[in-house]
Amino acid sequence: MSDPSLAVREASGETAGRFAENLNPEFFEKHKEVMPVLLKNINSFINEANAEKQDSCLQKMLFALDEFVKNLEYDIELYLKDICTTLVQYAVS
Repeated sequence: MSDPSLAVREASGETAGRFAENLNPEFFEKHKEVMPVLLKNINSFINEANAEKQDSCLQKMLFALDEFVKNLEYDIELYLKDICTTLVQYAVS
């Protein structure tokens, strides 16, 4: 998700979303590794100046976040503050 190539970041966002959508609960065991990276990358996309070029990457990352939020159950509490902060930042940008 942190690769310099936009195509790789876009593909990794979609892959994380598809895994979260279809590999439940196996993929969610990795949430402590995936969620911090996912939130960090969403925040970096929101804050970058050339956001238009990265819009599809951001949309794929938000798709992955959506799938995690829908399926993570009680572990979502670990990330709730960061998710809310990120989404508010996205809404006002």
